[in-house]
Amino acid sequence: MWYKKFLILSIAFLFLFVFAGLGFAQNTTNVTRAGDNNQAAIDQTGDDNDAAIDQDGVIYRNPRVYNVDYSFELVPDTAKIDRAKDLKLWVPIPREWDSQKAVKIISVQPPPHAEYEDPEHGNRMLFWDFGKDSEKPSYRVDIKFRLESYEVHAEVDPEHIGSYDKTSKEYALYTRSTHTVSITPKIRQMAQEAVGDEKNPYRQAEELFKFVRKNIFYKLHRLERGVGTEVLLNFPIKDEKTGEEYYEGACGQYSAFFIALCRAVGIPARAVVGFVGWNPWMKEEDLELFLPTELKLSPEKLAGTQHYLAFMPHNWAEFYLPGYGWIPVEVTGGSFGHWSKRLIMSKGFDVQIGPHSPGKESEGYGFQWVLLHNGTADQLHSGVWNIAKIRTAKVTMLHHSDPHSPLKDSPATVKTLSQKRM
Repeated sequence: MWYKKFLILSIAFLFLFVFAGLGFAQNTTNVTRAGDNNQAAIDQTGDDNDAAIDQDGVIYRNPRVYNVDYSFELVPDTAKIDRAKDLKLWVPIPREWDSQKAVKIISVQPPPHAEYEDPEHGNRMLFWDFGKDSEKPSYRVDIKFRLESYEVHAEVDPEHIGSYDKTSKEYALYTRSTHTVSITPKIRQMAQEAVGDEKNPYRQAEELFKFVRKNIFYKLHRLERGVGTEVLLNFPIKDEKTGEEYYEGACGQYSAFFIALCRAVGIPARAVVGFVGWNPWMKEEDLELFLPTELKLSPEKLAGTQHYLAFMPHNWAEFYLPGYGWIPVEVTGGSFGHWSKRLIMSKGFDVQIGPHSPGKESEGYGFQWVLLHNGTADQLHSGVWNIAKIRTAKVTMLHHSDPHSPLKDSPATVKTLSQKRM
């Protein structure tokens, strides 16, 4: 039954964080330094500060290989669609980040009509317009890729943090208010309440993390309500015993809330979107629907993608510290400063879709019951398609380990000190 599967996944998710924490408590000797060429400068830290934090940094350790078989299938009702407009599909493909290396796209079938990299966050995606192909009962994309995923742990000395370059484009990007991460007066008030007189960005982020954990309880509402901080705060719940207000949301709302609070006090923060878990023994015939709600339509008659996975779809966050780089935060799971191995499909909320984006009008396109907004998806997860016109879309993801290709060239532990690039 679906609820048994959900319980098992939830327990596995909990143990994922527990074991990650235990692993990070072990010895971390034999480290090397590594730079991040995928980030852009947003701090003013100099070499003197680099030397001062020589014992601190962001550690990437224990790489694990994922060989992934991904498929996306659209099953349209030909009588209810316009083939010239309604059969477009955008699918994210992984790229390299600090904790994700040796990414290789092995095969893509059929060949995409175009490739695209969003200009703000650098996310990669492939595009198909099946209206240009011959008519079929369904349209399927198959992608095989391989990558190496690292655990991440941040060792931060709050007394040795550099200064932000508040004039940089990257600082503006990751502290701005957006459709999903809306920094309302209420958000600013809550952020100030959480940090009080604290001025240190690391300690501020810790307090904001605790604030989110205290004020949100986990419950799926995306189908009925949509996403974003404004949506979250529009549905306060009052505790009958204490009279205190709290909110409900899933991982995307946890992350959006934390990111908005960080940005409200001037800390750059962004979402990370992907999958968690390790089930290389699963076969396609063993996969079950991730959640039964994926079969339902929203009140606006919008559809959701049906996920059949050996992973758990997930959303987490990270914030930026000058002299260190991006600090991991598993807001939903309750881990600050570290996360376990996982697949990253994209970073950032409100991701520009391209090429051939519908623009300001969504034209029915979106992801999981939520339409595009001004050509952006609230998150780039498994794919963007016409959720208003097509009722059935299925994603299947399997993975296996790589026993015949050991990680000969991958260090067991990599330590990044004083990152200056965002």
